[in-house]
Amino acid sequence: SRYVHTPPSVAHPAKQAGGLQLLLSQAHEEIDQGPSALAAAERAVAMLDEAQRLHSLATEGAALLAEGPVAAEPSVDLMRALAPALMTLGRLSLQAADAQTPSSSPLRAQGVGAVERSLALIEEACTWCDSERGDNLPLVVEEWARLLLEASALVPAHSRDEILKRAAAKCADSLGLVGVPLAATASLLGDALRAGAENLAAPLLAALVDPSAHSQLDDDGGLKRAEDSIRLYVCAVSEGYEKALAVSSTDIEALLAVADVRLDCARLMLKLPAAARAALFQSAPAPAEWITDHFYCLDFAIRNYCALGSRGVADWARAGMSARDLSDFRFNWACAHALRGQEEAARQLLEALVHEGALASESELSADEDLRAYVESAWMLQLRHALGLGIN
Repeated sequence: SRYVHTPPSVAHPAKQAGGLQLLLSQAHEEIDQGPSALAAAERAVAMLDEAQRLHSLATEGAALLAEGPVAAEPSVDLMRALAPALMTLGRLSLQAADAQTPSSSPLRAQGVGAVERSLALIEEACTWCDSERGDNLPLVVEEWARLLLEASALVPAHSRDEILKRAAAKCADSLGLVGVPLAATASLLGDALRAGAENLAAPLLAALVDPSAHSQLDDDGGLKRAEDSIRLYVCAVSEGYEKALAVSSTDIEALLAVADVRLDCARLMLKLPAAARAALFQSAPAPAEWITDHFYCLDFAIRNYCALGSRGVADWARAGMSARDLSDFRFNWACAHALRGQEEAARQLLEALVHEGALASESELSADEDLRAYVESAWMLQLRHALGLGIN
């Protein structure tokens, strides 16, 4: 018999990825710590690239040892690990480029290249999926959608809409591949549609800060933009989050998203002049006229926030929600009360956030448009002063 020595690193290429996910997790955790996060992401990508190379060598070695032909196929698992690592590298590289003055061209090129390679790699992984080998095509397609959603935040606003449409389409594809919808995929579809609504509404909200722009709303196509944004918000709820809740009625992420969408809609409607709100109410997709009623939206959001506020911290942790997520939820809860004119409830929530050190700076209060009605009130001035002095 013939003996061929195969190094362990080649015979078991998957082991080369043994500590990679931990390294990548460290990169995510260090995202606010500057160059160390970028270096960690670069190491993660380099190690995964090496694991792919070793897998290729192992496949070639197996072909030499086999009696019949063996197709040299890439590892879908390794591709699935490398694609998000590349997206992380792309995001951190672009952040680092923007932080430099002037902006760093090499870092920007590295970031753009990593994002493009990430999306191409996950698309390729879908083409290699084989259920007989244990590959989960619906999950890989969902991961593709998730990476598209992440990429949408890294491109200029004018390019974002097309990427978000692709992300929503991939979510729908993933849901179509399974008999029973998965709550996580349905929520992701809601996230993609909601991001599309926010992208449409953003320039409109910015323009409407100036009251003189109200009279030109129709001339600039603003009313159509508002209508399209509302329709996407409706779809985010009906096609995404409500389907997730049909699978799991206690899903914190979906319950929170439904409340946040109502708050988003209220913010949009409150900025529009009364005539525009009336026109949108008439054209809203039935039976979703409620979404153009800002009082209804705020009351609904507040009820959901109150219910979520009664959940323990352990429930939020089990749902994968971070302390930052919990603080953001409570801040939005306060904003909903403020927009509804419920000053005392808003004050209590904001005081708790300040005393717990959950707000980073005074500008989080003074610059927030939702809180404008109370920005010069005695209690708000005390909170702003405490934040300005670093007193919790």
